[in-house]
Amino acid sequence: MKETERGVDMKETERQAQRAVVQYVRLKYPSVLIWAIPNGGSRNKIEASNLKKDGVLAGVPDLFVAMPSKDCGGHTVRQGSPVTCACDYFFGLFIEMKSEHGKLSEAQIDVANKLSEAGYKCEACYSSEEAINVIDDYLRWTARHAGI
Repeated sequence: MKETERGVDMKETERQAQRAVVQYVRLKYPSVLIWAIPNGGSRNKIEASNLKKDGVLAGVPDLFVAMPSKDCGGHTVRQGSPVTCACDYFFGLFIEMKSEHGKLSEAQIDVANKLSEAGYKCEACYSSEEAINVIDDYLRWTARHAGI
């Protein structure tokens, strides 16, 4: 772990938590896809410019779990239309990893709100344990009924 004048480098702590979450999900739920979205980090100006041109968007959460929460059978999905359903159906789960005292940026809040409106569950988690609990809760119904 990299030390700084404040003690511990917060990005390294977030990275370690994120790695632990990904490892946990891949071991416990091998049929569930989870991946990191590497939006952050230091980049030179040319690389940052190219990534922006390629479509990188500030505020996109760190992790995505590509599994719908459940199928309620009670709504029709139309392309491009947000789904609002009393059954709490979600198309997938986005997680923003933060250090213990981390704060969400305005861009992160804006993107999370847009993703929620589009039918995705979005959570900010401040430790690997919290993220693991969120994922376990999210997948509980699906795992029980789909044999994951």
